Amino acid sequence: MATVLLASCSNDDSFSTNPNYDLVFSTDTVRFDTLFSNIPSSTRYFWVYNKNADGVRLKSVRLDGMNQRGFRVNVDGTYLGQETGYVVSDLLIPKGDSIRVFVEVTAPVQRENTPQKVEDKLLFTLEGGSVQEMPLKAWAWNAEMRRDVVISSDETIQSTTPIIIYGGITVQEGATLTIGEGTTLYFHDKAGINVEGRLIARGATFRGDRLDRMFDYLKYDEVPGQWEGIYFAEGSYGNEIIDCDIHAAHSGVVCEDVDASTLKLTMKCTKVHNCDGDAFASFGSKVILENCQLSNASGYCAAIYGSDVDINYCTLAQFFVIGSGAQGALLLANQWESDDEEEPQKTQALNAIVRNSIITGYQDDVLQGAIAEGVDFNYQFDHCLLRTPEVKGDDADKYTDVIFEDLKDTETAGMMNFVLVDYDQLKFDFHLSEVSKAIGAASGQMDIDLDHHIRKEIPDMGCYEYQEPQNTTEEETPPGEE
Repeated sequence: MATVLLASCSNDDSFSTNPNYDLVFSTDTVRFDTLFSNIPSSTRYFWVYNKNADGVRLKSVRLDGMNQRGFRVNVDGTYLGQETGYVVSDLLIPKGDSIRVFVEVTAPVQRENTPQKVEDKLLFTLEGGSVQEMPLKAWAWNAEMRRDVVISSDETIQSTTPIIIYGGITVQEGATLTIGEGTTLYFHDKAGINVEGRLIARGATFRGDRLDRMFDYLKYDEVPGQWEGIYFAEGSYGNEIIDCDIHAAHSGVVCEDVDASTLKLTMKCTKVHNCDGDAFASFGSKVILENCQLSNASGYCAAIYGSDVDINYCTLAQFFVIGSGAQGALLLANQWESDDEEEPQKTQALNAIVRNSIITGYQDDVLQGAIAEGVDFNYQFDHCLLRTPEVKGDDADKYTDVIFEDLKDTETAGMMNFVLVDYDQLKFDFHLSEVSKAIGAASGQMDIDLDHHIRKEIPDMGCYEYQEPQNTTEEETPPGEE
């Protein structure tokens, strides 16, 4: 019977043990971004091609480190586990054909608290004697994991070790949560911070917990909506967010109240970037924003509803291009829709002063309003750069020493103000470019900018003072970013 089968094979089905034959791989190394220890990675895969003149037989494909280094491999449908001895044998790859190999990794806890290399390799041995290696590389980082955190009394979170939050953090009424300098909180999907008491955050970073990439050029950390954001509930007062980085959230920072006479939040020298909702929103609250970058949101960079807000030396830059339907950079309103069945349409007086700030984006008009008759709607722009049609007539006195951008310039829109606006690679740097009209156009005392650079005697508008370009040398690639 075997003779009959062999006789029926065509030349294309012949297999060779030629020692000069080898395989071709779709990549030279399987690389993973930095991973948290004990948390499974996403799946990588690569192709193994036979481009020889005959079919080849794989004597074995073996995972060199077995189960010691955390890698898991499936070769053409066979899992290399303990039952198989971490090896698969006698795989046939006909001429011009291929197989696919899938790789995952769950890195063990590391001895050091800094990112550490985790490496293994796959060994492909052909029947003809050729042996080829496929390196498997990752970086592993120990992290503290906390789930459904409830702060019922005063507590401080201070750590240089990453902290992963599952389920979220709730700060109960009467309690204060302090998050110290150098602390990074990594929030899992749907997790965020709900503040009923008080939050003091200084020098902290708030972000999602995915360290891998959606595409080769795009990290998940650069994709909006990775976590829920920070919400300040009604009755929460005296909150401070200073020198913080908040990014890739659903809604970055949301303040909700009915009392705009008591200071709810002071936010200084803080970036809120790339959100799937509003970067910042205030409903009926009293808020101070200084030296803040509010940028790239599917909603508004800042949405102010019936609040008392002081915005000074801030940059509101709306260049959100993921999906469609992004709103403007700034909304001022004395009315809004709510989830309250008894009062679905709420109104409250608006008092807003915006000073020494840049409000721009790619739209022709990034400044919007929603006005209810019979309710106070007070606002003032003083020494600001605005991308909106020049205001004349009765409302002109509400715009003092304002630079209105040339709306005829639709090609560069508001991007000419900044160092980098790259829609293709989704890279943005909202430091001032040398041609920005915001340079030397501000007025009023402010000692430092967001980067803690000393402001000039005649300062620049926005959260950054213009800095002369510096000669820089290429830095070593950080762990996990190779």
